[in-house]
Amino acid sequence: MVAILLSPKRLSLAGFLALLSGVAWAQQGSDPFAPRAGPVIASRQGFALSASDEEFVSRCAELAGQKRWSDMLALAQVSTGRVSGPVLGLVRGYALVEIDGSGEASMILRESMARAAHDGQLPGLLEVADRLGAQSATHAALLKLCREPESADPAFEAARLRWGKSGQAPWLAAAYEKAKVAAPAAASVLDYARYRTLLAGGRVDEAATLQAVEASPGRPLPRVTRAFTLLRLGRAADAESALGAVAVRPSEVPPGAQAVIAAVLAANGHADRAAAISLKISRADLLPAEQSLVAKFPAPRGTTRASP
Repeated sequence: MVAILLSPKRLSLAGFLALLSGVAWAQQGSDPFAPRAGPVIASRQGFALSASDEEFVSRCAELAGQKRWSDMLALAQVSTGRVSGPVLGLVRGYALVEIDGSGEASMILRESMARAAHDGQLPGLLEVADRLGAQSATHAALLKLCREPESADPAFEAARLRWGKSGQAPWLAAAYEKAKVAAPAAASVLDYARYRTLLAGGRVDEAATLQAVEASPGRPLPRVTRAFTLLRLGRAADAESALGAVAVRPSEVPPGAQAVIAAVLAANGHADRAAAISLKISRADLLPAEQSLVAKFPAPRGTTRASP
């Protein structure tokens, strides 16, 4: 049971009633994360937004921009049954954090993210959080998920995508340190360790990279690591095959992984495609070893590292 220590004086009546109803599922054992029917608007990293989800998120983004947290909480309550559980949980948790800022409120947000992580939906849910302006709240929650053994694997995978893509190296480094202590054998932790070894000029077990891809075929980063491994072994054609669909959607992975993709394409004679990818990669977001992969291609002008 989740207890939230809020005073009704701090909320509108509608917001306070929504708060009580919003946690009723935790007390009654009902599951707000059950799949909802509806046409798919977008699907990224195993996460889909229905038409009603999209409308709900857009409205919540407006309310968040106006800091109308109680109204956002009330909207979540009346949307129960029409909006998918992960999105409702994210909105409720974020609104409560902004209203109260207590540990209990943060826990609700973290639990909604943990459920999404368990279902393979966390990267997509974090994109929704960005639309709501919830980066600060979800950053802290994501870091905490990386230190929990049961959530470290999907949480660190999401952290690599989130903080790697935005060039926030300190957050990513902190997430890695926590995840490798919490779950040293987690697939995402082992994959990142292999990637770092390759960047340092070392060798990794090629068979292990194949096993990693086969175990999680929908994850893009193990494919990049395998392609990088094969490229280092002089097997350029195999490296391109290993990338699969990631090669045509490089924007879905961090800049360093994009540099690997460009290098693999260049090694297979696709210089134009490699140059096009390179032009979109800020060199400030690359480690020196990653920069060397695209050194022969033009860099974008006026790009800087994203602020943490």
